[in-house]
Amino acid sequence: MYSVTLREETINVVYDKFIQTHPELIVYYDEEKLEHIRQDTQYHIEQLEAAAMYKMDSIFLDYVEWVNGVLTARGIATSMLINCFVWMKEVLEKHTQTKEHTYYTDLLTKGIHILTKSSTLK
Repeated sequence: MYSVTLREETINVVYDKFIQTHPELIVYYDEEKLEHIRQDTQYHIEQLEAAAMYKMDSIFLDYVEWVNGVLTARGIATSMLINCFVWMKEVLEKHTQTKEHTYYTDLLTKGIHILTKSSTLK
């Protein structure tokens, strides 16, 4: 499982990277709306943990397809979800690699692959 420290670091890094990469978000959204970035990252972590707990990649990979459908229906580009997963991987890779961290990074890589493949089909 993610430690509290790693969870908080991941959520904060992803949030900060979104704001740095997409400064227009601050113009269009208030703090309450921007908080969804943190909440969504928390949900992604929970799905990674569930997949690890049951040793079932499909828990996370099915979630990736589902959440992409939800987000794109709300006008959020697939590339933003891909960026989120890339940044989550970067945080994990800065830490000592446990078997669980390696599993998470592998799942994130698979998720990125699914999203990249689906976004090129559109």
